[in-house]
Amino acid sequence: MALNGVDISSNNSVDVTKIPYDFCIVKATQGTTYINPDFYKIDTVLNRGKLAGCYHYVGGGGAAA
Repeated sequence: MALNGVDISSNNSVDVTKIPYDFCIVKATQGTTYINPDFYKIDTVLNRGKLAGCYHYVGGGGAAA
């Protein structure tokens, strides 16, 4: 069975109430200071009963930072 998924960051923000998907992955943070202003959308995904995940993007500072 194939699942339909979407990846959300502030670069490609979408309205998660208006598109079909089975799961959604939302960028949470980047580097050592950036917090994605669209991360709150993970609450909407979960409230709709969908599978959800989040990730941190290391960026140019390196993983150790």
